Amino acid sequence: MEGPPGEDSPSAAAVTQLPPPPLSSTATATATSTSVPTSIAPSQTGASIPHYIVCLGLTTTCDESHANPAPPLVPRDRAELVELSFVVVATRAAADVVPGAPMMLHWSQLFVRPLFTPWTQFGARLSGFSPDVVNAAPHSLASAIHELDTFVQTYFVNQNKSFAFVTHGEYDLRYHLQREAKEKGLVLPSYFSVFFDIASQVRLCSEGLAYTNDEYAPPGTANPSLQTTSTVAPIIPHNMSLVSLCHQVGIQHEGRLNCGIDNAVMLAKICIAVLNASATWIPSSVAHATTPPAGYLIKKEVPFTNPTNVSSLLLEFYSSESRIVYITGISYNTTVVDIQTWLRQGQLSAGQLWMLKNNEGRPEGAGYIVFNSHADAHSCFVNLNGRAMDGRAVQVGPATEKEFDLTRPFRSPFPTVHEMQSVNTPAPDTKPGDWFCSTCQFHNFANRVLCKQCNNPQRSSSSSPFAKPAVVVAPTGMKPGDWICGGCRFQNFQSRQECMKCRGPRPGVVNGSSGGSPNPAVPVGVGSNFKPGDWMCGGCHKHNFASRTVCMQCGKPNENGAGGSVGVGGAGVVGVGGGVVGAGGGGVGAWRATDRPGDWTCPNPSCRYHNYASRFECFRCGTRKG
Repeated sequence: MEGPPGEDSPSAAAVTQLPPPPLSSTATATATSTSVPTSIAPSQTGASIPHYIVCLGLTTTCDESHANPAPPLVPRDRAELVELSFVVVATRAAADVVPGAPMMLHWSQLFVRPLFTPWTQFGARLSGFSPDVVNAAPHSLASAIHELDTFVQTYFVNQNKSFAFVTHGEYDLRYHLQREAKEKGLVLPSYFSVFFDIASQVRLCSEGLAYTNDEYAPPGTANPSLQTTSTVAPIIPHNMSLVSLCHQVGIQHEGRLNCGIDNAVMLAKICIAVLNASATWIPSSVAHATTPPAGYLIKKEVPFTNPTNVSSLLLEFYSSESRIVYITGISYNTTVVDIQTWLRQGQLSAGQLWMLKNNEGRPEGAGYIVFNSHADAHSCFVNLNGRAMDGRAVQVGPATEKEFDLTRPFRSPFPTVHEMQSVNTPAPDTKPGDWFCSTCQFHNFANRVLCKQCNNPQRSSSSSPFAKPAVVVAPTGMKPGDWICGGCRFQNFQSRQECMKCRGPRPGVVNGSSGGSPNPAVPVGVGSNFKPGDWMCGGCHKHNFASRTVCMQCGKPNENGAGGSVGVGGAGVVGVGGGVVGAGGGGVGAWRATDRPGDWTCPNPSCRYHNYASRFECFRCGTRKG
C-alpha cells in the first residue's frame, strides 16, 4: 500500500502524495540500475544536502531477541524480509519542487513473502502483522526491490534529483539486505551502499547545538574558540533506541518499534527535526574559503552531508592498513573460545576480541576483532566472511580506527565459557496480568501501567499501527507527592525537582524553586520525607539519606562532608565520618531486598557501584569484575 494518505495512513496530516513526474521523464527502470547522483551543487551554505531523504523501515522473520525467552526459530543469519517500507522527505535543497520547510511527501509499504523461514508468533506480536498478511504478501524480494528502484528512477534519477537512504543502524542495508539478496541471486542497485545512520546525524545535531561556533571556525572570526551555550552535548550511542532518539530531538514516539512503516515514519520525523535545527549551519570547510551568509553558524560538519559509503569504507580500510574487522550474525552467547575456534578455520589468531553491547549492557550479537597485522585482518575479511560459527553464518566487514573508537563506551571483552555459564539463568515466568510493552517489548508486571523500560503506557492491540497513545494514568504504586514528567512520562519521587531520566523540570517549578520552604533545614521544593541530615547531590539533585557519603545515583561525594555510607555485598564498606572499614574482605551491613545472588559491588574505591550478576564490568566506571 502507498500514499496518498487516508484515515489509516501514517501521519496522514503531514504526508502528501509525491507529484507525478513530467511525461518526458517516464522510463522503465530495472533492478540493477546504478546511475544515481550522489551529490548536488553546493547551496548558499555550501552543504551538499540531498534533495530527498528516503527513510527505510524493514521487518524480517528473525525472532532472536533478548525479549524472547524461547530459543529462536529464525536467527539473524537466516532471517528474510517480510516488509519493506519507505517514507520520502523533501529537504530545503528541493525548494524548486516543494517550497518551504522539510516535509514528508510520500510513503509506501511493501509486504514480502518469506520463502525459507516461518513467520513466528513472536514476530507477529512485535510487528502487529498476522500470519495471513505475511503469507499472502503480494511481493517477492525481487519484485519489492524492483518497485522501489522504479520509484527511485522515476522520481529521482530521471528528474536529476539527489537522494540518500536513512536507516536506524547500519545492519539492515550494510549486512542483512546484502546477504539475503546474494542468497537469492539478486544484484542490488549500487545506491543501497550509500546511506545515513540516524543516530550519527542526531549526534552531529546535538553536538552542534551545544556550541555557537566550533573549534574549526576560520581565522579572523570573532572568538574562534569554543563558545558553549547553556546546552551540554549528550552522548548519543551508535545503538540508541528509536524511542530515545525521538526524545532527544523533542518528539513523541508513536507506533511499534518492530513495524517497518512505523519506524520509517518516525525516522522521517526525526530527520525533519534535525534538518530544522541545523537549517542555519555552514560547514567549516566552506567557511574557510568564502564569507558565510549573515546569520549562519560555523560547524565542523552539517547533518546529512556526509553519508556512510561502504565502498569508501573499504578503501579506507586498505589505505590505512587497518587491523580491525567487524563481525555480526553471531549468537548472544558467543564466547572467546567460539571465536578462537572460528578463526582457526583460516589459520588466524586475534590480538583482541571485543563484544558490542546494547543500551542494557546485553550482547548485541556483534563485535570487533583486532589482529596483530593488516594482512591477518584482510585474510579474515576475504576468507572467513560467511563461514559458520556454531552453525551460524558470520558476516565480516572492514572496520577502521575511527569507527572502533566511537564504540568504546559500548563494548567489552567477550566472556569466557565460565562467565557465560554463570549468567545463563532461566527467564522469569509470566504471571496472569503481566504485559509486554507494544513499543519496546519489555516484560512488565501486572501492577504497572507505564512500561518500566521506555515509560510508554500500556495499550491494547489495534489493527492500525498508528493508533493514538492511550491516556496516561497515574501508576497505582505512586505515593502522595510523586509526579510524572511531562516530557518523557517517567515516574519521579516527591523529592526530585527535575526528571531523573530526561532532566526536564518538575511541573510548577520555576528556576529550581517551588515557592519557598517552611523549614530552613530542608532545601527549597523538597518534600516532607526529607529528614535531618539528608542531603541533595549538587551534581544530579538526587535526594540522599544522611548515612550516605557519596550520591546514590552519580557517585559524587557529599559536599557537606557529613554522614557515612553503608555498603552491601562482597566489599562491604562502612563509613563513619567518611571513613572506610573492612572486615576480612567481607561485607558489613544488612543485605538489601533488591540484591540477588551473584550481584557484586565495583572494586574501584571511588565508584562502589552495585552491579547485577550478569555484568562482567562495572556499569558506571567500566572496572572489570574482581
